[in-house]
Parts: sequence; structure tokens; C-alpha cells
Amino acid sequence: MGVIAKQSIRGTIVTYLGIAVGVVTTFFVLTRFLTPEEIGLTRVLIDAATLFIGLAQLGTNTSIIRFYPYFSNPQTTSNPQTTSNPQTTSNLQTTSNPQTISNPQTISNLQTTSNLQTTSNPQTTSNLQTTSNLQTISNLQTTSNLQTISNPQTSPQGSDPDHGFFFWALAVPFVGFLIFALVYWACRVPLGAWFGDKSPLFVEYYYFVLPLAFFMLYQTICESTCNVLMNIVVPRAVRELVVRIGLLAIYLLYAFRLLSMDGLVIALCLNYAVAATINIFYFFSLKPIRLRPDWNFIRENKPLIRRYFTYTGFLLLSALTTVLAPTISSFFVTAKMGLDNTGIFAIATYMAVMVSVPNRSLAAIASPQLARAIKDRNYSECSHLISQVTRNMLLIGGFILLAMWVNIDLIFHILPNGATFAQAKYVVLILGLSQLVLGTFSICYTALNYSRFYAFSLFVSLALTISALFLNNYLVPRYGMNGAALSNLLSYTLYIALTVALIVPLCRIHVVDRNWCLILLLLFALFALNHLWTLYVPSLNIWLDSILRSLLILGPGLFIAYKSALSPEINTQIANTLNRQ
Repeated sequence: MGVIAKQSIRGTIVTYLGIAVGVVTTFFVLTRFLTPEEIGLTRVLIDAATLFIGLAQLGTNTSIIRFYPYFSNPQTTSNPQTTSNPQTTSNLQTTSNPQTISNPQTISNLQTTSNLQTTSNPQTTSNLQTTSNLQTISNLQTTSNLQTISNPQTSPQGSDPDHGFFFWALAVPFVGFLIFALVYWACRVPLGAWFGDKSPLFVEYYYFVLPLAFFMLYQTICESTCNVLMNIVVPRAVRELVVRIGLLAIYLLYAFRLLSMDGLVIALCLNYAVAATINIFYFFSLKPIRLRPDWNFIRENKPLIRRYFTYTGFLLLSALTTVLAPTISSFFVTAKMGLDNTGIFAIATYMAVMVSVPNRSLAAIASPQLARAIKDRNYSECSHLISQVTRNMLLIGGFILLAMWVNIDLIFHILPNGATFAQAKYVVLILGLSQLVLGTFSICYTALNYSRFYAFSLFVSLALTISALFLNNYLVPRYGMNGAALSNLLSYTLYIALTVALIVPLCRIHVVDRNWCLILLLLFALFALNHLWTLYVPSLNIWLDSILRSLLILGPGLFIAYKSALSPEINTQIANTLNRQ
């Protein structure tokens, strides 16, 4: 957990710096200088691009993390379901010196790694230094360079240690983009009819989704490739800081009429182009990357390649459902209520998303570790990783939501044009709970995808999308934005419940522990105390009320969590920080 902790803490710091920029942008620039309709336009364009890239990446974003260990480690590529055993290589150091072999010319072809137990007579290989003829070994499948026998993790000189993996990681999404760009172009008329009545401005900028999606696609893909190389801080900084600072500059230029509406949309696309370019250059700076497929590796590992494309194709089917669910509420509000309501809903969504921010860094760095643990069938390590993520996410995310709800009236009081956006007060709470549920348990869905039972995730995704479509179609016309938020919460709760119900018995993974239950009880008690305060304690001044509730509800809650060591990892980090000072 050392690498995970270090990278996640750095990533979380970057993320919260980005949130500080986002708070300024969202609460003091957007709400002051843009109308709700203009906010709604920028939101729905980004949501449409997000949906597009979820399909266009053809599942690559997940398969990159799952299959990179097989491409980067030749010993384990023959069968992605088996676990390598270092004992099967006997004592490979005995061949590190070619002078110990009396007749090296008898070695005609050494192709890949092997198992010395496959020799015709195991006793003849107990000491390779006494072997007069390597032909007594029936199948030494290693490289022709004898030095590579001493280290099976290395590749022949001049070859690609990743076996062309990153070529496919970048090429497959490009093919997906071309395919879905044609689909998007063909859907112009029906989608224009659906949005045209309430949101004609979106129809006017319909085709700008394509360049926006292209740049967002490669920003995301390069971020995933950096993740598998255990470097998340810079891509996280690009996503959370560079993009948000760029958006802040764009909105200010539009506010002072230095950009027209057309210029605003074009600048939005260029902002993501800059982010994608930075990620691409950073990715290529991490290590030598060869964008050339390793056809020899592919021919020698056909079962692995078939499994890779089967898995990727499956993820495409799954993406048809999972990428629709996060954006479907926004689309329904846009189509049924108009872009002005989409803008108000967007501001509430920005607030609620803060609850799940810690999960971004935790999941980004824990996912490669989880993929390797599942590959090795180390289920105890899987349970350990997942329990840590769910426990810490519930604690951190729960207190963020509590702090937000305790001060919700003050937030809308401070917000420019806050009276307009205050109608989304309960939308913030409901979406915040949805983000807490999703952020806490999303690592479970990741584990299901990485396991050999990944096919079940398609049914979970179908349940999510079908329930989201049905609930939005039923609740939005009746309850407006509150209905959209409620449908989000209910559909994600069903999704997580099904995921946990599958992963626990199939993978023998425990997702929560005793401390998780104690954290849940503590949060429930604090929310109940806040509710009783609002019912029975009169509010004389909005500032004084928020300060008192923060001190008397949040303060004791944090103290109890720390003294009870509900998260040993957080307590350790706090102690280390204090000791360094």
C-alpha cells in the first residue's frame, strides 16, 4: 500500500487544487457571468462528448490496465488465467555464464521462457554447470541471448519489452472514434428532433461534439497508460488543473465579451486539445515507447490475443450501457425541461461530484495493483485493497457530504444569483448520496471486470442503464430535477448492490470490514443530529448558524473518527505528517 498511499495522496492534493479552481469557476464565474442556458450548453456538450468517448475507446481504458501485466511480463503471457511460479524456473542463475557450457554451439534455437521441469530427465539438469550438452533439455524456450536466461523479465536486446502493447492501446480507440463518428453523424436528425423543442441551442452546436470528443478520448487513454506505469500525478494535474484553469480563462474571456458564443465552443475544444497534447508528451517521456506491433509475440501468444480482443469487445457492449447512465439524467433534463434547467442541474452536480473526488486518486493507483492481484489469484490481497478503498472512501466522502449539507444554505447565500440555483438544494443532497455510494463501491465493479467472471458485469450494466432510463422517464416529468437526482441515486444503488452480490461469492472477496460499519453508523448519527438541529434550533443568522453547526457536529465527528482509528491509514498519514513537522 506504500505506492498506492504515496501516489493517491499526491493525486488527491492535485485534485483538490483543481477543485479550488473549479469552485472559483463554477460558483463565482459561471453563476455570475453566464446564464443558466449557457451553462447548460457547455454541460451538455461535455456530457455528449463523455458519452461518445465511452463508446469510441472500445473498452481500451479498462483493458489497458487488465492486460498490461501479461504483455510486460513474458513469463505469464501464455495463459492469462494462470499464475507464474518462480519455482518452475529452477536455478536460472546457473546459466548466466556461458563459459560453464562445454559446447554452446549445440544451442540452435532458444525462443521464449521455459520450465526446466520439462526436461527429459530432471536429474540431469540439477546443475547446469556440469552439463556437457544442452540437448539433454527437451525444451528450453528462451531467447537466443544466454544472458536473458539469468533474468526472465528482460527482453532480447533491441526488442520492445512491452511487445507492442501501447501501439494497440492508441490504435484501437482511433478506430472506435471513426466508427462512432459515422454513427453520430447518422443520428443528427432523430437527436435534433428530440432536443430541438426545448434546447435548440444544443442542436445548433451538435457537430462540435466530435472534435471535443476526439481530444477528450486521447487525454483519457494517455492517462490510463500512465496509470499502468504507476505515474498518475501529472495526468491528474492535467485533468484537474490544466483543464480547469483553461476553462476559467475561457469563461472570463466570454464574460468580458472577448469571445462570442461560437468562440466559446471552439475554445472549449482547444482546451481539451492542449490537455491531450500534454498527456501524450508526458506518456512518451516516461520510458521508450515503440508504436509498432510485435507480430512475433502475437503469433506466439494467440490465446492471449484472442482473450484481449474478446474482453475488449465485451467491454464495448458493456460501455453501451455504463457510459449512458452517468449522463442520462442531464440529457433528460435538457430534452424535457430545457437548457436553463440543465444549467441549474449542472451546478448541483458540480457540488455533488466533490464527494467522490478522493476515489479518483484511490481507484487510479489501486486498479493496477488490483489487476495484478487478481491475475495472481491472490484474493486475500484483493480483499485487503478493496476494504481499504471502501473504508477510506466512505469516511472521507461521507464527511465531505456532511460538511456540504451542514453549510448548504450558506453556500447558496454566497453564490452569485444564488436564489436562482437554490431550487436545486435537495438535488445536491440526493446526488451527493449517489456519488458516495458509487465512489465507495466502484472498486468492486473494477474487480469484477478484471476477474474471469467479467461477463457478469454486462448484466449489471444492463440493469443500471435500464433502471436509469425507466426511472428518468418516469420521475423527471413528475418531479423535475429532484426526480432526475432520485433516479440517479436509485439506479446506482441497484447497480452497486448487484455488483457486490456477485463479487463476494464468485471471487471470495470481502468488500467491507468492521470499521466500515462503524463509519456508517457515525455518519448516520451526525446527519440525524444535523436534521434535529434544523428542526428545533432557530436560525438567527445564516453565518452564525453554519459556524456553530460545523463546530458542534463536524468537529466532534472528526475527533471520534480519529480517536477510534476508524481508518488506520489516515491516522498513520496524519502521524507521519506531524512527525515531519
